[in-house]
Amino acid sequence: MNKYVLMKAPKREGEYSSQIVIIDNSRKIGKEEIQNLFNEGYSHVGYIESDLRIQQLMVGFEHNLRDSLNKAHTLFNQISTMADSHLELMR
Repeated sequence: MNKYVLMKAPKREGEYSSQIVIIDNSRKIGKEEIQNLFNEGYSHVGYIESDLRIQQLMVGFEHNLRDSLNKAHTLFNQISTMADSHLELMR
């Protein structure tokens, strides 16, 4: 089981929230990355334990977002196709 550190980016003016990154601090490079993030103003917000790798966790966390973006892209393409066909009729 891997134990990852969750770090939250500082909020910018006008933002409701900010990015949270997952860091594997089991090695020296991860520990250095955490120190660099602290220096950039990030704050520690917790831990997560999982047998999954960071990339697998992120895909799972972003699943609904990706699904919504795919649906929006499909809808945009449908509207664009309809608009193009109407423009052709007007010529």
